[in-house]
Amino acid sequence: MKIGIISETYGRPTPPVGYGGIAATIHDISEELVRRGHEVVLFATEGSWTSGRLVLIPGGDVPLRQKVVPEYVLFLAANYINGFDVWIDGSHHKRFARYCMEHYPEENVLCPAWNPNSEDSPCNTVVQSPHMVDKQLLNKPDNTPFFFAAIPLWEYEPSYGPGDGGVSINVLSEYKGTDLLVASAARHGFPLKLYGPISSDSWYKASGVQDKVERYSNIRYMGECGPERIDILRNATASFTLSVWPEPGSRVSLESFACGCPVIALECGCFPYYIESGVNGVLCKSRDPDTIYEAYLEVESAGRRMREAARKTAEEKFNLGVYVDNWENLFQRMIRGERWA
Repeated sequence: MKIGIISETYGRPTPPVGYGGIAATIHDISEELVRRGHEVVLFATEGSWTSGRLVLIPGGDVPLRQKVVPEYVLFLAANYINGFDVWIDGSHHKRFARYCMEHYPEENVLCPAWNPNSEDSPCNTVVQSPHMVDKQLLNKPDNTPFFFAAIPLWEYEPSYGPGDGGVSINVLSEYKGTDLLVASAARHGFPLKLYGPISSDSWYKASGVQDKVERYSNIRYMGECGPERIDILRNATASFTLSVWPEPGSRVSLESFACGCPVIALECGCFPYYIESGVNGVLCKSRDPDTIYEAYLEVESAGRRMREAARKTAEEKFNLGVYVDNWENLFQRMIRGERWA
């Protein structure tokens, strides 16, 4: 089968060097499809690589509210539109999929939903957590496919040691809950390391995060991390993903489980569907710094039991082979003419 896959278009390579869960997931899907013998063409920005065929596309994306058609969409339409059995539009805003709806409705285009925003997934949506059905799909058709995201588990060696403190591997921003986490560490003094890009210098300063990083020796900002994040997670006591928006899949959390690192998260978005509080991590019912600290203490005291449960969760729910089986089933549905949402 000939498959065209469009990756993240905001300038990050596929796979990403540092932060970039979308590009990492698209890379995993692409590599497994190539391994299974499919003819895969990956459309991605400069610096990307694939075991299939790589076509570089212009970087930059444009949300729907901006009426201009992104340059990469025009490039694909002019050069590649009729050459594939099926497409996966893995870009951020799915502008290629929307362009096909208007100009090439016969094309088989699948849209993995990265954002809890129906505008960003216009057709044939693939949701990664049950809560996303309500967020993404206005009509909620019965044939909408749902399956958890996955990662190549063989790349993640678990560790069941005691850990050396909490980590957060996320963009530093309000919607990722960085300010809540830092406030808790500052109040209670537990060790915390922050990895990831800063969403904006103005927010970083105004939120008080910068001040606390500079004042408290137990809180350290380490910058972005790439492949070394696996060792970081293996050696951490707990992984924090305190998103205050309905997270669709949370790549960092999946990787944390695979490394045997329990996850502490707010009780929202995808997290209640695979975090069993007190077993493989802790769900915080409030954003209070004291509650966050209590969750950290619970993980610390659980030790190896919770770490083993985290890895078991990854093995049961986030298997890349099962994930790509599901994608192949969707390809067949599309080729038979099925459409949804």
